[in-house]
Amino acid sequence: MSKINKEDRNYLLVLFVIAIVVRLIPELIAYPYPIGYDVVNYYIPVTTNFQSNWNMVSDQFPLYVVMLHVIAIVTNLDPPTVVRFAAILIFGFFSISIYQLSKKILHLDQVYCLFLALFVIFQISVLRTSWDLHRDMLSLTSMFFVLSFGTNNKPLSKKVFALVMILCIVSVLADRMIGLLLTTSLIVYAAIQKNRVYMLLATVTSIVFITALLQSISEIGSNVHILNGANFVNNVYRPLNLLILFAVTNILMIPTSIIGFLNTRQIILKIPLLLSLFGSLSWLIFPSSSGLLPDRWTFIFSIFLSIFAGYGFVILINRLTNSLLKYNHGIVITTLIPFIAIGMLFAVTSNERPMSLFAPFHDYVGQFGPMTMQYNSVSIPESKSIVSAIEWINHNTPIGSHIIIDKRWRGWIEDELKDRKFQFYEQEIKSGMENGQIFLLKLNNSIVPYGKNIEIHWIYNNDNFSLYKISFSKLI
Repeated sequence: MSKINKEDRNYLLVLFVIAIVVRLIPELIAYPYPIGYDVVNYYIPVTTNFQSNWNMVSDQFPLYVVMLHVIAIVTNLDPPTVVRFAAILIFGFFSISIYQLSKKILHLDQVYCLFLALFVIFQISVLRTSWDLHRDMLSLTSMFFVLSFGTNNKPLSKKVFALVMILCIVSVLADRMIGLLLTTSLIVYAAIQKNRVYMLLATVTSIVFITALLQSISEIGSNVHILNGANFVNNVYRPLNLLILFAVTNILMIPTSIIGFLNTRQIILKIPLLLSLFGSLSWLIFPSSSGLLPDRWTFIFSIFLSIFAGYGFVILINRLTNSLLKYNHGIVITTLIPFIAIGMLFAVTSNERPMSLFAPFHDYVGQFGPMTMQYNSVSIPESKSIVSAIEWINHNTPIGSHIIIDKRWRGWIEDELKDRKFQFYEQEIKSGMENGQIFLLKLNNSIVPYGKNIEIHWIYNNDNFSLYKISFSKLI
């Protein structure tokens, strides 16, 4: 920061505050309930019960959740607050990383750096990633700082090199997919540039990434096996679904991104863009496999595409302002307005009345992301209802009872259910489980089919959830 001039500091401060506010608003609207599927089903439960979950976490690139655990210990804050605070803070630093990328790689002035950073953070792909893929955001933020300071074709001092090396390690240890993207990008860039510093960065990063990958190989194999299941692929990873996701996420940015791509001299930004494009379209080459997670790559590609799209707008604005013989800040602001509106509607509108680009196509892309950010594993109004239902269960069902739930609600149940056990709809139900009673929790108006030998009897409901007691005529 000591080497950043005063004008840059002012722009960075303004940008950081705007980004923090943008990410804070959907959290405040949903408060006290969390937003984000992985937030309620992974980050909060793991941070709450870190020791008991360590065996699972240690196989899943655990750097981010370790950071959450340390913050919780140091600050003595409750896990939901820590998870929210970390997500908001990372979003602020992500915006700064885009600013620095614009300055160091694209060589823009302060106004256009601010414009491009704002353009990127209001994209749905960025907001959707920030919604629940928090470690992706940390990894991407570190990666963009690496590209800004470590690959801008300027000699690196020992301090800067050490910082870039640390950021490389953070990026590859925070998330597997972004780690793969950074590692591959550095290898390709080093091979093209034939620079010893870049080769060293690529070598060390590769060693760290491969070591982490080997540590999590069993978990990766398990996920690939699940994702390649015939029913899962047929129901979710359909070509039409993936094509619509790609189109909806990127269609507004493609025209100016072409301009930005053709006018970008630095190849370092083009490498991860093309690699992530391959990942997002991998379903064309491997239509019967979902192991490459093309939906996740689509959002990553869209984030990189937004940088080129924003740069394309800068080029067009420059040409227009030059023709007008003046620097027109109004044009810059006017260009941002529709993208700010699209992003904020996605962030703040309710899941019951969504006003986002994803909403009309929810039947096709609903498995890949929410219609709005006002959602976790249920909508925000349903969050209040599920907490109320679990509280009723804790006070009105026998200790040791079994509660059958949808697997999407496991985070809620794990955090709130006391002295009772739970299992998922898909698992086998047996009468007299350890001599405990069995209950079924389901959304109102939803159907949970069971065999002829099972009867369910209503005992409780609220605005969104109903609880039934299960009885059997014989074992199944």
